[in-house]
Amino acid sequence: MSRKPSVWVLVAASSLWLLTVMPAVGQGTLPPLPVDPSILLVNPDRVFERSETGRAVTAQIEERRMQVIARSDAVSTAFAEEERALTALRLELPRDEFVARAEDFDRRVQAARSAQDLEADTFARDAERFQRQFFSALNTIYAELLQETGAQAVLDIRSVLLADQSLDVTLHVIARLDEASARPSLDAIEPDE
Repeated sequence: MSRKPSVWVLVAASSLWLLTVMPAVGQGTLPPLPVDPSILLVNPDRVFERSETGRAVTAQIEERRMQVIARSDAVSTAFAEEERALTALRLELPRDEFVARAEDFDRRVQAARSAQDLEADTFARDAERFQRQFFSALNTIYAELLQETGAQAVLDIRSVLLADQSLDVTLHVIARLDEASARPSLDAIEPDE
């Protein structure tokens, strides 16, 4: 009676294959493209995480995020100082004048919080939109690979339960993406239709 290999054996073998192939991308050698496949597999998240282009995008998003945080912190610090100064004036000012200043301060704080929330929401939408555009831009590479191999479909490997690992063209997608001269930029985000 023949025994089928367990899933764990297949997972371990796949992991070993990836460990031996992953360094090859940086060294300029890639595994051969599958011969006459009906499908190709790719891991878009791995493309984003391991490609130079994806890392550049991540760095831009992180830099923009840090700028948003820095502006928010600066506003919060300025308001905290102003609040301390206003509190110190509480006993020196007539009650009506203090109340008027306190109400004005509260209005400005609320307006600043709304502006900060809007900026944070805008940043989050822009980052998501940019990632969508990044993944959409991979379609050109997928189309090239389909044409070169004669495959009929490219599937996301994360939704495939079990497959021949030779169908995984993630490393080829990374290499081709990094060969492209144009790098995406957050400044080039297009508005949603």
